[in-house]
Amino acid sequence: TQMETKQRFFDTSYWLEYKRRRINVGLPWGYIDELLVRVDIVSVISSYIPLKKKFRSHADEWYCCCPFHNEKTPSFTVTRTKQLYHCFGCGAGGRAIDFLMEYARMDYYPAVMLLARRAHFYPKQWKARERKRRK
Repeated sequence: TQMETKQRFFDTSYWLEYKRRRINVGLPWGYIDELLVRVDIVSVISSYIPLKKKFRSHADEWYCCCPFHNEKTPSFTVTRTKQLYHCFGCGAGGRAIDFLMEYARMDYYPAVMLLARRAHFYPKQWKARERKRRK
């Protein structure tokens, strides 16, 4: 299963699907990357599941039991410096948007909207809509 996850990561069709989702949402290029830089993945994930700090001097890592499968020993790791999460048991991993899509069972666009509200970082299209609603 871990090998399948690595294969999916390097598969070009996976990244083409990822780009297609971004294009269909209609957000400006670079917006998702900037949003993910502004959002703290530890605070996003800790709002759903309790995390414990891993004491290591060179990395800001948090851990807990994986929410995607049953386990007794914690293997779910969240790294703040890389803005990634990964489970060494089942191979689940990704960024904040991927976590919301898997754990909270959201679609791509609502997950982006939720993160944008958390970071107070909205695209120009949303600001224009809000101005029209206020008038």
